[in-house]
Amino acid sequence: MIQATQFMALSGATGRRLALEKRKEELLDDNWIMLAIEASTPSATTADVDVLQTHARHKFQFEATFNEFYGIPASRARQRAICGRQRAEARTANVLMNGGANTPRFK
Repeated sequence: MIQATQFMALSGATGRRLALEKRKEELLDDNWIMLAIEASTPSATTADVDVLQTHARHKFQFEATFNEFYGIPASRARQRAICGRQRAEARTANVLMNGGANTPRFK
């Protein structure tokens, strides 16, 4: 069985999260308004329609600010995250079916 920490390491999610946090610290030290915007963003993880509409309005209101920070580099990082997650899922399936990459298939 594979643990969640191993899966996160295989997908590279931990490294990407740390890199994003470092980038935020570097860029947002001077740009405190972005921290305030992110802190005031309503949660999108709800079934309440009014809260979802408020979340969408808030995102559209600060769209330029979000695009400035989460622009092309962030979209490339998200693409790498998708590829890493797919690779980790394939490796996890290999571990479950075959016992791992270093185990011979037929015993």
